Amino acid sequence: MPTARNRSKDSRQFRTGTRYNRIAIPQTQTSFLRPLVGDWGTCADVIGNYPNVNPLGINMKSVITPVLNGEQYVTIGGALVLNKAFYDHPIDLDPSPSVNPINRIASPSAIERNNLIWSALAKANPSAPTMSVPTYFAELKDIPGLIKDMRGAYSTLKEFYRFFIFTPAAIRSWGRDLLRLAAKGHISWRWAIRPMLSDLTAMLRFTEAVTRTMQKLEKLATEGSLRTRVNLGTSAVKDPEASVIIHSNLDIWKAQRTTTTTQSRWFVSRWIAPASFAYSHYSPWAKELYASSITYGITTYEALATLWEILPWSWFVDWFAGIGTLIAANNNTLGLTNVGTCLMCTTESKTQWNISQAGTWSTLSGVPSNSWSVKERWSEGTTIPLAPTSAPVLDASKWSILASLYVLNRKRRLRARLPY
Repeated sequence: MPTARNRSKDSRQFRTGTRYNRIAIPQTQTSFLRPLVGDWGTCADVIGNYPNVNPLGINMKSVITPVLNGEQYVTIGGALVLNKAFYDHPIDLDPSPSVNPINRIASPSAIERNNLIWSALAKANPSAPTMSVPTYFAELKDIPGLIKDMRGAYSTLKEFYRFFIFTPAAIRSWGRDLLRLAAKGHISWRWAIRPMLSDLTAMLRFTEAVTRTMQKLEKLATEGSLRTRVNLGTSAVKDPEASVIIHSNLDIWKAQRTTTTTQSRWFVSRWIAPASFAYSHYSPWAKELYASSITYGITTYEALATLWEILPWSWFVDWFAGIGTLIAANNNTLGLTNVGTCLMCTTESKTQWNISQAGTWSTLSGVPSNSWSVKERWSEGTTIPLAPTSAPVLDASKWSILASLYVLNRKRRLRARLPY
């Protein structure tokens, strides 16, 4: 029976240090200020539910507090007299973590997790092709248009060279035409040339891609399951650097403080093969042929994906609806069962102090530092297809594409142009 539990840990160690000041009363003082080094935190998980995936939350903090040592002598009445001293004395600064990483980079919301899982399933799905040959050949129809655009750019440059010295109107006309050609070139590069080059590169790695697919199929056939992992990217935020006095009692130490917060997300899923999965019984030639068809999308299901990809403006719809992602995620040519789906995220803040001004007579055992990490695991599956989130739909790349489309819309551009 599944049972939720909560645990805690605290391995910090306290130490006693002393300082001596000849003119103080009392001269020797004991310092028992704070933990010097160690980590502490909590863990919330579930037991008794194997082999199901359970939610997990780990919140851990760590701190390193350096100590001061040293003696300073002065001459009084011709004799050396101890003036000041540190004996394993902790610095004044308490370097315990104060920056909660979740306040710097928020954990994904429920809707964001849903979308991340859909995207990850499209990449992790063993039935999804490495590259879609049907889509590649369907898009070859765009090549004549690309060649015509490049020829048009060359002709426009020649026309400008012949007429630019005679009339400013020719310059304006040339500028408008060149902008349109540049916009068309941007669209062509983003949605035709670059994907085509990527597909060609994948085709050149034919043997490597097919071998990987054969290894996956063999594992499904012999072990009955396959575990896949997809990296969902990282992000980082760095706080402004600040100058801090880390110790001022009897001696002055200064440092530059920097705090960096990072977040990593990844997806793990397990796929179960049906009892009828007979790949291991195929002949070597049949195994390679079957793996090739899966790798390059020579399947009935991939025809649906190709149909969607070649529809006009399907790329624009995918910005908002993600139909292409849903098609790839639901590809089940191999007849597998998806189990054990989970999304994981680690968010961590690290603060470091780099010494900028050392004391005049004391020494420091090291530099202060701390970290605060939050590790989370969610086991929920997909619910609604790629729901809208608070994240901006239009990033810099999409804005550049929309700008190119605007330039290509000549009538709208002329209506918006101010008279002169």
